[in-house]
Amino acid sequence: YSDPSIFRPLINASQELCAKPIDLTPPASPTLDITAECPTGFVKVSWTDVGTIHGSDDVYKYELYYKPTVNDTYRKVGTVLQGQALSYTYDDTSSISGCYAVRAVDKKGNESVLSQDFCIDNCPEFELPNIFSPNGDNANDFFQAIKVRQIKEIDLAVVDRWGHVVYTSNDPYFKWNGVSVISNAQVSEGTFFYVCKVFEPRLKGVTTKILKGTVQVVR
Repeated sequence: YSDPSIFRPLINASQELCAKPIDLTPPASPTLDITAECPTGFVKVSWTDVGTIHGSDDVYKYELYYKPTVNDTYRKVGTVLQGQALSYTYDDTSSISGCYAVRAVDKKGNESVLSQDFCIDNCPEFELPNIFSPNGDNANDFFQAIKVRQIKEIDLAVVDRWGHVVYTSNDPYFKWNGVSVISNAQVSEGTFFYVCKVFEPRLKGVTTKILKGTVQVVR
């Protein structure tokens, strides 16, 4: 520029362009861990903090997804902001079956891929007694399940020795007081037979278990 032969003044006529960098890089995918207590219906889902990983330090939030069976579609069930406890607690004795996944989202809205599935199953239980005494003394007055856990529905039929259906129910928490649906009166003492379909919600869908047995009516 000190050359005296260069025309003065020297004017820059080149194009001028201003640009802003765009963040299109998604954060890393978190890793899930689950603690479950099937009998109590307690589930705690936690995951790793990817905000400490290079390139993912702009994580803004985490989104938790859930599906009740392996064949269902994920739906979002919770959002946790960065800096909060990276966990989600589910407490429901009716069912814990399902699959969980989580994704990280940065400040620009870039989403990580969903984490690997983490699935847990129910531990259903249903048990019937073999005797009851509907005599109104408030002791064993009803024919009802001894154990009920994580049961969706039942299909119960109680028949007498002649094959007549004297009681039916679809409620897992049924209570039969010994009154016949035929006569609307107390059945006689003796042996009755039952067939009960038990519908259990499981990870691969609802399964059916069939219970057959007898129940003794005494007074």
